[in-house]
Order: sequence, then C-alpha cells, then structure tokens
Amino acid sequence: MDNMTNTNFKRKLPVPQEIKKEMPLSKEAEEIKTKRDIEIAKIFKGESDKFLLIIGPCSADRHDAVLDYIHRLADVQKEVEDKILIIPRIYTGKPRTTGAGYKGMLHQPDPDKKPDMLEGIKAIRSLHKDAIEQTGLSKQAKGVLLAPSADKLKAIVWIDGEKVPVLMKQEIKEYFDATEYGNAYLLTVDMPKHQKNILPYRIFKVELTDLENGDRGEGLYYMEKENYIK
Repeated sequence: MDNMTNTNFKRKLPVPQEIKKEMPLSKEAEEIKTKRDIEIAKIFKGESDKFLLIIGPCSADRHDAVLDYIHRLADVQKEVEDKILIIPRIYTGKPRTTGAGYKGMLHQPDPDKKPDMLEGIKAIRSLHKDAIEQTGLSKQAKGVLLAPSADKLKAIVWIDGEKVPVLMKQEIKEYFDATEYGNAYLLTVDMPKHQKNILPYRIFKVELTDLENGDRGEGLYYMEKENYIK
C-alpha cells in the first residue's frame, strides 16, 4: 500500500471477515451449515452413497424471487433427503450485459440506481444469510476444493474486447476466516495493444477451462479507469 502513491482510494470494501462480523449468521444457522459441510464432504470423498445436486439460480438478482425458489427447493429436499443432497447455487456475480445495461446484483443491487459494489456485497450477504436461516440450505462446503491446479487450468482473458496474453497463473487461497477458505487464481496478463474503449471503465472477460474434465466457466468484470492500476 505504501508504494501505491498514484492510486486514489475512494472507499474501502470490506473483507469477508468484516462483512461476516457485521452481518453474522444465527447460531442455529451456523450449526446447520457445519452439519451440511460435513455431509457434503463425505459425498465428495465417497463416504456417502447420496448424490449431490447443485442447482440454480445461476443468475440471482432479486432477493424475494431467490428466496421463493430456495423455499421450494427446501420442500423438494425433504422428499429426497435419503438419496440426494441439494445445494442451491445462488450465483450473484454474473453481469448480464456487455456493460451498457444492468450489471447484476454484485455491481448494482438496485437496478434503478447507480452501481454500488459495497451495497452489492451487503445485499448478497443478506440474501445468503436469509436463505440458510429460513430454509436450512447452504451453498458451499468448508474444506471441499474442486478447483483444478493452475497447471491444469486454461485461462483466456479479454480486456475491452481484445484478447491479451496470460503471462502467469498462480493458485491462491482466499480466506473467509481462520479456518475457512476457497480456491482462487491470480492471473498476470499483458495490456491490450489497441486502446479503443471510450467508456469510463474497462471490461474484463475471463474464461477458465478445467483441462482434466472440460468444465468451463466465464465471467465479466468492470473497473473504473480512474481507479485502474496498470
């Protein structure tokens, strides 16, 4: 931080530990999540005969609609609990346009207002918190890592529509608290050679492919140019 003299920090976004402290789960919900984490881990390790069903919503952007959907899933879970464990995806980080329109819940929690990532983070925490506290369905398992290692990952990056070289891929751990973490990747890329974007922000598109099983995912990210660190 001390060496970033040319960077203008307008507002600090909370780290996971801070947002969890500000908006904590109830004790009952924590116990439910711990129990489900153990059960999910057993399925992945082959210690359980149950099937794991990961289901949508794949583009969650309305609190009320998502909770209605999760409540319906919870009813289904009760009917198949001896054979299937259901995990709702509740994916909120998926921008739904190329940048000119609605950016999704993370960037723009209120479609009628300007983008606000801080409020988006709080809205997402509130959504997941209500989902598990109201239905008992959680979306992730502590200690179950499914992401491939960096050498088995193909990464393609575009900046403002131009494909740029990926110079380095590094696998890192993102810690949510002292014991819970998720896999992430640090990508070092070259700058685009043709600066054609006249918008006030840069558009990053990242496509990741697991070379072992062919699983593929992609995402769009936006960053204001005045806060972009070269």
